[in-house]
Amino acid sequence: MEVYNEAAAFATKVLRAATRSRPWKNENDSSDFTGARREHTIELLGEEYGMRLLREASETQTSDAPAKLALLHHLHGNVDDVRFWTSVAAVANLDYAPPASIQEALEEARKYALGYQRAQDFAAARIYLSLAADKEDALAAFRLGIMAESEADTTEAIAWYKKAAAFGHPDGDQCAYRLWRTLH
Repeated sequence: MEVYNEAAAFATKVLRAATRSRPWKNENDSSDFTGARREHTIELLGEEYGMRLLREASETQTSDAPAKLALLHHLHGNVDDVRFWTSVAAVANLDYAPPASIQEALEEARKYALGYQRAQDFAAARIYLSLAADKEDALAAFRLGIMAESEADTTEAIAWYKKAAAFGHPDGDQCAYRLWRTLH
């Protein structure tokens, strides 16, 4: 919560000083994002999805890519990147407000994952759900179990269902046991 309060305060300061231009743009770099920030994003999200979000953030002033980047870096624990992307998101969308709690961040991660699942972009959905599950989100772990099961990866599905149960999901153990019985 403290990270979000700091990020929100920082974003408010930036909003007061910013115009609708892209203050983060580096005129010497066609990607608009350089150095450690770009590396952190690609390391966290992978080359394909990381570059896609960076491109969207740099090409479209009204994109929700900066908000997604702020959320993903928050779930990963990159405080400096959270501050940066929160400020960029606030400039790109004046109505943007970062999640006020970890619970809101987890709900937002699951919401983005569901959108990607509906669009058949399972790799992107898995990124959001995995980061949420790393924060012991039972529903995210359970949904990862469902995804693994739908891909016929029984061993991975059982592991995710067991994690979901350990995090408090009421159906995790039952689903893990059902799949375990198919293997034995």
